[in-house]
Amino acid sequence: MDVRGRLGYLILSTAIAIMFVVGGNILFPTPPPMPASASTMTPPLSVPPSMTPTPQPRPDYKRVVPEAEGFKEIAPPMTNGALPLMVNLKTRQVLMSGAISCSQGRMEYLIVGHGGKDYESLVRADVAPVNFNIALIGAGAAIPDSMDSRSFNDQTRRSDVWPLFRIEVFHLGAKGDLVHRRAEEFVLNQQSDQPMGENLWVYTNSHTYVDPDSGSEIWVANFSKSLVGVFFEASCVIQNGDDNWNSDDLYVANPAICPPDGTGVLVLLTLVREGKRQ
Repeated sequence: MDVRGRLGYLILSTAIAIMFVVGGNILFPTPPPMPASASTMTPPLSVPPSMTPTPQPRPDYKRVVPEAEGFKEIAPPMTNGALPLMVNLKTRQVLMSGAISCSQGRMEYLIVGHGGKDYESLVRADVAPVNFNIALIGAGAAIPDSMDSRSFNDQTRRSDVWPLFRIEVFHLGAKGDLVHRRAEEFVLNQQSDQPMGENLWVYTNSHTYVDPDSGSEIWVANFSKSLVGVFFEASCVIQNGDDNWNSDDLYVANPAICPPDGTGVLVLLTLVREGKRQ
């Protein structure tokens, strides 16, 4: 290629390059520069205070339970931090620890053990059913060998054969103040919109079931973990003694006084009537 040819090729290439640059600027114009930022960091949202009280720890039984020095341990703590199961032979009382497990909704039980239906029970107690039963017998409860919870019905429930217990609950309020109530106050009658009336609770000793396959006897409370019933259930060790003992869906947790789930409690059972062995 001669000099004139090379010069023409250079001119043509330059012209094409200029056309690409001009066309690119027309088709893809340069965006305007970003304005300088004058924004500040958004302040964090404040966390509104919770309307649900914080569950309180269990009160010290030595400070709040009368004649606390008279209680003797009969079973070790069931879990870390639990109170031993204790009996006061002089006052005929049983003392145990637990936690509120159903502060709202239907209540079929007053007390169950770990593994029981705690979603329908006021208290989940730190006690094994068999130890609970031994403690009640140690406090003086007795029924004839021929009777058990299956014998509890409209015809027999007023009989003086059944031992009766008063049940009280101790816990700390939202401000750390001591609250001491009878158990019935925590149970609301939906029909009357009033708490369960003052009531004594009936010791019936659950019952024994014979396994048809093995022939072995099974004390059913050990499996149901049902300790104190609001609605009658034969596996319970203690039954509701009021006139609505067999009314399902009548009772719920009393929202006016029930502390939040997880609140530590002391449960005190006092033998009011011994019952009869024969």
